Amino acid sequence: MSILPAAVRSPCHRVRPALRLLAAVLLAVAAPGAGGLWPAGGAALAAAVRPLGESDALPPVPAGEPVLTVESGGRSEALTYADIERLPMSETTLETPWLPKATWQGVSLLELLDRYGLGKARTLVMTALDGYAIRLDRAAIEAGNPLLATRRDGAPVPVGQRGPLMVLWPQSAEAVKAGSAASANWIWSLSSIRSGDGGDTP
Repeated sequence: MSILPAAVRSPCHRVRPALRLLAAVLLAVAAPGAGGLWPAGGAALAAAVRPLGESDALPPVPAGEPVLTVESGGRSEALTYADIERLPMSETTLETPWLPKATWQGVSLLELLDRYGLGKARTLVMTALDGYAIRLDRAAIEAGNPLLATRRDGAPVPVGQRGPLMVLWPQSAEAVKAGSAASANWIWSLSSIRSGDGGDTP
């Protein structure tokens, strides 16, 4: 015996309300910030980046030798860990394509470029200790806001563990881990940054 009202004459009348209800549920769950398919804030597959404050004081790094060369306007500047870490520090916890999950500390790559004369460069060439080089558009860096990591779990990263510097992209960390995004821009053992606006290849 049917429990539907007599006014319902077609199976379509039974299907449509169910479809409308299902659509409403899916929209509510998938909406950014709803706690469903997307994390709060609408950033899918992103690792959180937390600014460090005075209460997050890290052990001082040894003066040591320069770890990064920045070339700008015909000038070359050699930066130590201490030079880099004079910029505001942040941290993020993520797993890189090559190393297990850890908490990484470092500075905004954008802020470093602006601080050391590369803020107006449209493209940047970044080179690693082994000669591997990538060319990045400024627009891509602004969109991805990568972290120039100087430490892993609070300590400087040895060269043998892909240190001393690594460019991390927290916004795409989970996508890279899942294989749905490329990892070519995750350059490790970074040794130099220069403008690529002259047209020369990496």
